[in-house]
Amino acid sequence: MQVVRRSLRHSAFPVLMILAVAFIGMPVAAAGSLFPWQGIDAGPGGYAQVVRDLDGDGRADIVAAAQDGVSILFGQSDGDTSARVRIDVGGSSEWVVVGDFNGDGVPDIAATVRLAYPAFGWDLVVLIGTGDGTFQFPVKSSLSFQPGDVAAGDLNGDGRTDLIAIDRSSSTIYSYLSDGLGAFRVAYGQQIADIPRHPIVADFSGDGRLDLAFATEYGSPRFAVATGNGDGTFGDPVYQDAEAIYRLRSGDFDGDGLADVATLGNSSMLTVYYRNSDGTFSPSVMPGIDPGPFSVADYNGDGIVDLLVSDAPYGGFLALLGRTDRTFDQKSSNGSPQIGPDGLSGDVNGDGRQDLVLPTYGYGTVTLAMGRGDGTFEGPLFLSV
Repeated sequence: MQVVRRSLRHSAFPVLMILAVAFIGMPVAAAGSLFPWQGIDAGPGGYAQVVRDLDGDGRADIVAAAQDGVSILFGQSDGDTSARVRIDVGGSSEWVVVGDFNGDGVPDIAATVRLAYPAFGWDLVVLIGTGDGTFQFPVKSSLSFQPGDVAAGDLNGDGRTDLIAIDRSSSTIYSYLSDGLGAFRVAYGQQIADIPRHPIVADFSGDGRLDLAFATEYGSPRFAVATGNGDGTFGDPVYQDAEAIYRLRSGDFDGDGLADVATLGNSSMLTVYYRNSDGTFSPSVMPGIDPGPFSVADYNGDGIVDLLVSDAPYGGFLALLGRTDRTFDQKSSNGSPQIGPDGLSGDVNGDGRQDLVLPTYGYGTVTLAMGRGDGTFEGPLFLSV
C-alpha cells in the first residue's frame, strides 16, 4: 500500500486504514508582505525536525512530528511548500528522522510514536519511501521504554541507516541496526551516569566510521564522544568539560575532515570544540550568543560547514561562516519571528542554496526563509503566525 499525496486528494478513505492523507490550508505571511517569510501549517502541535528531499525533485521537503501523526511539507520551486500531508502512524509522533533504512537509495521516515488512546505505550514506526513522495504501509515495532532523543546514521557500514535512541528512565543509550525490512535489532546499550541527551552520530576520528557524541543533563556540564567500532557498538565514552549545554551540534567547521562539536550554553556562550588528530578538542569561545535558533549547514557554498545563531540583542540571525584557520566570518540578517530554539536547513526551492526552516514551539507552524548563498536570508523576519 502506498500513501499518495496528490491524485487521492479528494478521495474518501476507510476509517480502519492505518494511513490517511489530509490536506490542510496553509496560512501565509501578513497581507501586503513582499518577502518570502511565511508561517506554514505543520499540524496540531507540529514541530519540524528534518529537512530532506523525499520525492527526488531536487528540492528539500520538511518532515514534522505532530499530534495527529507525521506531517510532510513538500518544497516547491517558488520557495513555497505544498499543503500539509498527514500520515497516520497510530498516535502522536514525538521524534522523526529520515534515512535509507532498507538500502535502496530512497529516503525513508522513522518515527517514535506515543500510541493513541485506548492503547498505551510506544512504537517505532518506519515508512519505506518509494522515491516519489509516497510511502509503503508502515512497519511497527513495540518499544519497552519512552524514547527520548533519537539520531540516525549507518553505524555498521552496510548501506542501511540505523538508529540511536535514549531511554531517559534508565539513563541508557541504545543502538538499533536495521534489518533492511523496517525492523531493528539492539546492538549496543550503554548506561550513562548522568542522563544523556542530544545524541549525534558523526566521524570524529576520521576513520570512516560513525562515532557517537552526546551531552549530559545532570552533574557537571560536559559532552562525550564514544568511538564507533563499525558494527553498531561503541567504545567507552570520553568526556569533555563544557559550559552548561543548551544545544549540541556537529559539523566540520574548519574543513580538516574531522567532525567538530559546537555547544550553545544557557549562559549565552557559544563554544566550538575543534577536533584534533590526536583525539583531543581545542575549544574556541564566543560570548554574547543568545540561546535561540542554532543550526549548521554550508550557508555560503564554500564547502565548509557554518553555524547559524541568534543575533541578540539585535533580534536577527548571525551566520558564522567557517574558515580553515578555525575562525569565522560573520553575516547578519535583521529582525526575528516568534520561533523555537531549533533551526533546520535545506534547499527548499532547488536553487542550490541552503534555506532556513524554523519550527515554532506550541503553534504548529514553521517559518521558511530563502538563503542568498552568502549567509544571509531574504526578507524581514517579522511574521504573524
